[in-house]
Amino acid sequence: MDALLYLGKVNICWILFYACYWLLFRRHTFFVWNRAYLLGALLISFVLPLVPIPEPEQIVPASVLYSVEMTATIPPITIPVQSEQQIFDWTLILWLIPALGSIYMLKRLTDSFIDLIKVIRQGQAFALPEYTLILLPHDKIGSFSFLKWLVINNSDYQRHPDPIIRHEMVHIRQWHSLDILLIETLKVVFWFNPVLWFYKHSMQEIHEFLADEQAPDRDHYARFLVSYSLSAPIASLTNHFFNSSMLKNRIRMIYKNRNSKWSLGKYLMIAPVVILALALTAAREKIYAETENTERPNTKNTVDHKENKKPFFATETVLTTQDKEVTTVEGDVSRESGSGIAGANVFMNETTTGTTTDPLGHFKLTEIPVGSVLTVRYVGYHTQTFVVEKGKKAMQ
Repeated sequence: MDALLYLGKVNICWILFYACYWLLFRRHTFFVWNRAYLLGALLISFVLPLVPIPEPEQIVPASVLYSVEMTATIPPITIPVQSEQQIFDWTLILWLIPALGSIYMLKRLTDSFIDLIKVIRQGQAFALPEYTLILLPHDKIGSFSFLKWLVINNSDYQRHPDPIIRHEMVHIRQWHSLDILLIETLKVVFWFNPVLWFYKHSMQEIHEFLADEQAPDRDHYARFLVSYSLSAPIASLTNHFFNSSMLKNRIRMIYKNRNSKWSLGKYLMIAPVVILALALTAAREKIYAETENTERPNTKNTVDHKENKKPFFATETVLTTQDKEVTTVEGDVSRESGSGIAGANVFMNETTTGTTTDPLGHFKLTEIPVGSVLTVRYVGYHTQTFVVEKGKKAMQ
């Protein structure tokens, strides 16, 4: 369940970061910054849920522990084991469903690689200094690039090779294919989160904007894009030259005035988004109070139950003073890590009796009536109360 919780937090971070991109950055002309933002958002989301922060939260008395004068052994508390017929591990189903989806997505990714290799093998290869040119003998698929391969079909090579090769060379030099491979790999595991499809679409748009930006004559290049009438299937792993769904945005970005450098200040909005993601997903260090109720004035044959951390609630009188059963309460207020909390207030309700913890988080209250309510309070944490139980004196 801890792993499922972690994966859920990663997905929450992705949603928050993409919402920020959609609202603030997607219309910017800082294409390099936007690419870095999306890649950073995908990767940092794996780290934020692991960042430990103090939980602003609760001081919990972990147990009320007694040092008791005894002549007999306290029998251990046994919890019966549930029979195998009654056990049904629901986490198995919770893992089985995403596992089946991941297997399907892995198969799709593998098939895409196989199809890509088949296409590359169909063409004639020319090894050039920066890339390998693949000339296809047909027009069944549009021109595209992937890693160091630049694949161009027969019609494109015969009619207009220059703008297409120039465009695809930008994809190759800037390693745009690695961005798509990263997202496709994440989709294998996180196939159930549709936001990854949005990440991929936005990343592909940014790739096209970066490549279109290198065109020497934007008017001529824009007319060329509009007149380009090739209609071919688009491989999911590649940077395809023509994608009709992106054409409108590509033309708009070609003619869009570049944003002022002052607009870079918007990227400072990432800081509150990171803080929000931390608040929602970061690992929290719980705080708890550990108290020990000891008898007075018994000093012999003392058994301290603090070692095994099992509460022992006694039922007989400890000490009688002025017809009131009183005892000494002694313990520590500490974090789960074991470090003590200094200055925490420990007091008996509706009285002036109380104390504060020392630098190590330790406290001691004497002559506390059995059955009274003690409160543990510290600034920034929820107040916690507990009842003082009776101690037990073993029968002779």
